[in-house]
Amino acid sequence: MTTIADIEDVLTRSPASGGVRHGRIAGDGITMQASLWRVDPGAEALIRIPQTSDGYFFVLTGTGSADDGARPQPLKPAVFAIAAEGSEIRIANDGGDSLDFLHIVSPPAGSRAVIDGYKGPLKLVPAETVGLAHEPENKKKRAFFVGPKAIPSGRAEGMIVHYEKDTITRPHFHPDADSIFVILEGELEFTNNREEGTIRPGQAVFINQGHRHGTRVTPGHDRAAFLEFHVPAKFQTIQDP
Repeated sequence: MTTIADIEDVLTRSPASGGVRHGRIAGDGITMQASLWRVDPGAEALIRIPQTSDGYFFVLTGTGSADDGARPQPLKPAVFAIAAEGSEIRIANDGGDSLDFLHIVSPPAGSRAVIDGYKGPLKLVPAETVGLAHEPENKKKRAFFVGPKAIPSGRAEGMIVHYEKDTITRPHFHPDADSIFVILEGELEFTNNREEGTIRPGQAVFINQGHRHGTRVTPGHDRAAFLEFHVPAKFQTIQDP
């Protein structure tokens, strides 16, 4: 199954408590739980990371700070954060606008998966500080945050992917991983099983393991960029013409 969610709609429909609201993008992920959070100005959220899970955060809009009991670290758009199992993370909004972020728990609470995760204190990584890995043969660039090529953890591979105007990722599926995209720039034509559609900024796409998908830049756009997670970090990719 593939779920295409409008971020503003998810946040608007979610119940609020103490200036904080959050809602899941999809409720049936096998290897991860993905949700969207909004913290109002002056409010703060306390998020507990389950034992045997990593916690990942990616700021979409707004400013604030995050801490795990140590010194608060600044948050702004396109900052990635990783938290170790069992930690409690405080996210505070010290700006004048909503602080919106994606939160991923991998694996979900209650999972029987035994995968080595991140070991260390809360770590924040602004996207602009991450070097780009060029793939000229695929017409892609990737900024890796977590996984084999970045912060070590077997529980996820997370990155921002940059497409050129004629980049194509042909239909394929991952039989052993859930995936999520959040569109940051441009627009993509998206293959959802056998159907074609368009995804754009303000939307998140959750793809269950085994579900066929593909992407290409929509004609008329010079580029596209999106946040992408595959969970767990080790997974198969099977081409499906």
